[in-house]
Amino acid sequence: MWEALATVSLKDYVSELPGGLQSDDVYSFDRESRRLLYLAMMILNGFNIIVVEEPKVISNTELLNAFTKVLDEDLSSTTRIVIGQRSDTLLSCEQVSPLKPG
Repeated sequence: MWEALATVSLKDYVSELPGGLQSDDVYSFDRESRRLLYLAMMILNGFNIIVVEEPKVISNTELLNAFTKVLDEDLSSTTRIVIGQRSDTLLSCEQVSPLKPG
């Protein structure tokens, strides 16, 4: 678990929580950190297919870089369905399928 948290750059943050991994304080995770926490769970569970939404607004560039790195390196062997709009995200995809409203 600690290795997966280190991979998504959350090891230090979780270790500082009261209770560490046993903490019930899920509200201490902001939206961006929760995305990374979900990626850590995906790494641990070894899913073959994952669906993720690209972060639209991440104020912390370190977290955005960690998110991108995990998708590109640590989850590169999985089939990834990414809901995204950034050009760099779309360019990193093998196939792009625009969705129509409705």
